[in-house]
Amino acid sequence: ERVMEALHRLAEGGMTDEARRCASGALFELEEERRQTEAMSVAAEEHVMLSYNWDHQDVIKRIHTSLVQRGYTTWIDVEKMQGSAVDAMADAVEGAAVMCYGVSRAYKESANCRLEAQYAYQREKDMVPLMVEEGYRADGWLGMLLGTRLWYGFFGAVLESEAGFEGKMEELCRELGERGSRSAASQRSAAADP
Repeated sequence: ERVMEALHRLAEGGMTDEARRCASGALFELEEERRQTEAMSVAAEEHVMLSYNWDHQDVIKRIHTSLVQRGYTTWIDVEKMQGSAVDAMADAVEGAAVMCYGVSRAYKESANCRLEAQYAYQREKDMVPLMVEEGYRADGWLGMLLGTRLWYGFFGAVLESEAGFEGKMEELCRELGERGSRSAASQRSAAADP
């Protein structure tokens, strides 16, 4: 940390142009190495990505909390979105073991949601649909993506009773299995460290 501070000071106001250039070059290399290390550690810990439209944020946050309590590592934009939105979404998709997406009319009409879903499909990520709008019949690109997949309904009576919600979460977690769970990440880490 002290070395980085000294390099920053030198790069900004070094005694010679050459000293400033050398310090700037060293900072660039060190910071790039740090970024790559951070990216690798994020990638090493696969997660359950929650893709949704903000109209349904309350229910997705409730699902997120429940998944975390059950030992899953999750990615949700309200906690993880930093820097460029497109870069953050791409990183989230790339590091996902599975993507759960909130099916609704608002999701279909959102350019960012469409971008996330199409990228996940392109990257051949496992995708689990969560129906968050009662009575909605997906059409267009979202209808094609959904196809005949089994979806998990998080609306109406499921949200009105804790028992109904917990029952639906149990179904969802059976579908997710070990994908994105902290125990699976621990097993991968232990296997990598003989």
